Amino acid sequence: MKKHLLILCLSFTSAFAFSQWTIITTPTGVSLCGVNFTSADTGYAVGDLGRIIKTVDAGVTWNVMPSGTIYMLYAVTFPDKNTGFAVGGDMDVPCSTILKSVDEGATWVGQSGGTTKSLFSVFFTNTMIGYAVGSDYWNPSGIILKTINGGGSWFTVLLGTSSLKSVLFTDANTGYAVGAKDYNGCIIKTINGGMNWTYLTHTLEHYLYGVHFPDSNTGYCVGESGFIIKTNDAGLTWTTLVTGISESLRAVYFTDTLTGYAVGTEGRIIKTVDGGNSWCVQESGTTKHLYSVNFTDINNGYIVGQTGTILKTTNGGDPNVGLNDSQGFASRFKTYPNPISDKFILETTGFTNNTHLSISDLNGRQLIKRQITEPNTQIDITSLPSGVYFMRLMGERTVETGKIIKQ
Repeated sequence: MKKHLLILCLSFTSAFAFSQWTIITTPTGVSLCGVNFTSADTGYAVGDLGRIIKTVDAGVTWNVMPSGTIYMLYAVTFPDKNTGFAVGGDMDVPCSTILKSVDEGATWVGQSGGTTKSLFSVFFTNTMIGYAVGSDYWNPSGIILKTINGGGSWFTVLLGTSSLKSVLFTDANTGYAVGAKDYNGCIIKTINGGMNWTYLTHTLEHYLYGVHFPDSNTGYCVGESGFIIKTNDAGLTWTTLVTGISESLRAVYFTDTLTGYAVGTEGRIIKTVDGGNSWCVQESGTTKHLYSVNFTDINNGYIVGQTGTILKTTNGGDPNVGLNDSQGFASRFKTYPNPISDKFILETTGFTNNTHLSISDLNGRQLIKRQITEPNTQIDITSLPSGVYFMRLMGERTVETGKIIKQ
C-alpha cells in the first residue's frame, strides 16, 4: 500500500461563542413570532393577541401599533418601506388573519383570504404579488394563497395534506414552501409563480419550520431536533448538515452564501461562516423559545421570541467572527502518529459527547463528517486524494480547526 504523509499544521485556531446578543426591553410581554426590517433603523415585530410593534431607531425603542385584531400574528413582511403585510390565525377557533398597511405600519386593514386556516408565513415578490401559507392546527391540511393585486383579493393555488410553515421565492416564478406531510418533513417547489407545486421530498425524518435561500441555487431548511438540510442545485438534491444540537430550529437566515444563523427553542442560536459545513453555538442570554431572525447587514441582526423577547447584535453575534488565531488558547485536539499513512488517531480534551469532526476541501465541500464520542478516535482518510484539507472539531461552545495536507 502506498503511504501518504499527513501533516497537521501548527497554526490551530479557536472560535469561542461569547454572549454578544443584547436583550432589548419591549412594550409587550406576549410572544413575538415574526420580525422584518425595512432599513437599518426601521423594523417590525408581530405576535400573540394581534400585537404589532415598530422601531425607528434600530431597536432601541419599540412602539405598539394598532392592529385591529386579537388573533395571533405569525409573520410580517414589507415589500417596500410603506407597504406591509402580517398574517396569522387562531389555534383553537378556525380563523385566518391577513392585515395590510400602506403607511409604514401606522394603520392596518384586514383582508379576506377566503380560508379559515391559520397562516404561518407570508412572502411578496413585489408590492402586488404575494403568497401566504398555513394549515389547520388540529387537522394538518395545508393551503397556499396568492394575490396579484397587492392583497385586494387572494385565491387558493394549493390545498392539500401538507401542513406548511414557511414560504420563500428566489425570483418571480421560483418558490419553496416547507412543513410536514404524513408525519414527515416535506419541501414543495413551484417554477411558474405558484400555479403548480411539486414535492421535492416528503420523507424527511423531521418536520421543517423554516427555509431561506441566499441565492437562486443555495438554500437551507431547518426543523425539529437541530435538523438542517442544504441544497446547492435549487432543491434537486439535499444534504443533511451536522449541527451538534438537539433543540428544534424555527427559523434560518443567511446574510450571504457563507454566513448564516438558525434559531430555536430554549434560546438556541447557531451560526455558520462556511456555508453550513460547521456551526457554532452563540450565547443568547435567554432560555426563551426563539421564533424568527432577520439581519439588516452582515453585522446587525434581530431575533424575536417567547414573552416579548427581542435580541439584537451589532457584530454578527460574536466579536471574533470566523476562526481567529489561537493566541493564548492551547489546541484541544492532536493527531498521531506523525508522519502517518491512511489512518490516524484523533485525541481530544475538553470536548463533550456533543462533538463533531468535519474534513473539507478548499472549496468548502465537506468530505468526511462524524460524531466524536471518545477521547481517542481512529479516522480513516484512505478515500481522500492528495491535497490540502481543513479539519474542524466542533463542540457546543467552541470550534478548533487545523489545515491538513495529504501527500
